[in-house]
Amino acid sequence: LALPSCDAGCERWSEDHTVFILTAYFNGVGFVSWENVWGTWNGMVQRDAELLRRVATIQRYMGGKLKLLSAPEFQPFPRELNGTTGYGARFTRGSQELFALVNLAKSDDTIALNVSGRVAVGWLFRDCYNGGRLRPTAR
Repeated sequence: LALPSCDAGCERWSEDHTVFILTAYFNGVGFVSWENVWGTWNGMVQRDAELLRRVATIQRYMGGKLKLLSAPEFQPFPRELNGTTGYGARFTRGSQELFALVNLAKSDDTIALNVSGRVAVGWLFRDCYNGGRLRPTAR
């Protein structure tokens, strides 16, 4: 996931942190919400604050409890996403896999994840961002 260009490698004065938060999510790393810049208030907009809250919750669980974000098998742009409009990364530890998917399209396009032939009985698919279970479909 390519970051937009910035002067000094950070966007502390930016009013839109979406791409930076999603890049941190995609790479399984943190994001610093620097809202007080040397005594000047530069709060996050509500949309970015909610995005960061959800991403941080996912990362705390997947990285903290399940240890998936420090997994030895990290693969950005995995082959399972070929032909889709989204971006993603796969984190694998033993029999557990996490696909961190990002849709930067201006619409609600579906991101197709091809796991045909790899799905075992008892596997669960979850939408950790919106909450709820996903149901795999054959194509």
